[in-house]
Amino acid sequence: TCSSCNVREDQSSYWFPILFAKNGKGELKSVPVLGTFLYYEVESSDVDNLIDFPDEFRMIGGNKDAKTSQPGLVFSCDDIKITVPGFPTDMSCTFIYAKLTLPNCWDGLNAYKIDQSHVARSFFNDAGEKFCPDGFKWIPQITVNTKFDLALMKSSGFFSESDLSNKLELVLSNGDTTGFGFHVDFLHGWKKGVVLEAFKKCKSTATTGSLLVDADDCPVFKNPEPLHSTLSNCGLSFKGFGNAAKFEGRTFNSIDEAAGDTNSRSITIGNSTVSTESEVNQVVKNNAQALVFGGMTLVGGMLLL
Repeated sequence: TCSSCNVREDQSSYWFPILFAKNGKGELKSVPVLGTFLYYEVESSDVDNLIDFPDEFRMIGGNKDAKTSQPGLVFSCDDIKITVPGFPTDMSCTFIYAKLTLPNCWDGLNAYKIDQSHVARSFFNDAGEKFCPDGFKWIPQITVNTKFDLALMKSSGFFSESDLSNKLELVLSNGDTTGFGFHVDFLHGWKKGVVLEAFKKCKSTATTGSLLVDADDCPVFKNPEPLHSTLSNCGLSFKGFGNAAKFEGRTFNSIDEAAGDTNSRSITIGNSTVSTESEVNQVVKNNAQALVFGGMTLVGGMLLL
């Protein structure tokens, strides 16, 4: 019943690793997320063969252990049309975009396999037509494009003057310094039938040979709202809850005490630390960031440890 997506019918979770910047002192600081844009696409010739995600479906796009460029993964600095396979190193960047396209073919049997063999990417034949491997079925192709705010980090004084004349150093939370290990976990939570209905009724020809669903103009999505509106509908509250924190229902443990706790049990949204309900509401409304509580990140209804 609670989601940080503006399309309320999407209760899915989309996870990606935290991105850190490194300054000349060797210090690391997480780069704030300005927003994550989700694109659902299918080849126009195959929309009639598209099937819905099965119950409990999960998949991972990318490979956290990758040492070389990965299919469907690109980064860009400010201009999203100019891409590179790994981290940009230009310190003049204002924003960093990480764009990853997930597999779009499913084996029709397994909701999840740890080696990801239950999903595959479509391929082109000699005639230039796209196909799924034998025995696989078409599922919507999801592209996750995340925008990181490097300008905010620069204005905060994290980088020295000499840092600003050197190369940009970025690090993922798994220790990867190349960007090749960027990956996205998708946990299906769509209301049954909604995605297929959207492709049939709300087609957009924004890309050649493909169909995109335009959420803003699609009547299938009954409640498209700004993010802060969907979060306020989750019933944000600050009630004692042992040593735990809940995202659905917005319940957190002893916030007034947490703000001064040496164990950092305050709530951080972007770069703002808050201790009252009104402060949280305002920061969420202005920044639409994920929530971090006592070292736990809470995004889209999913607790990330």
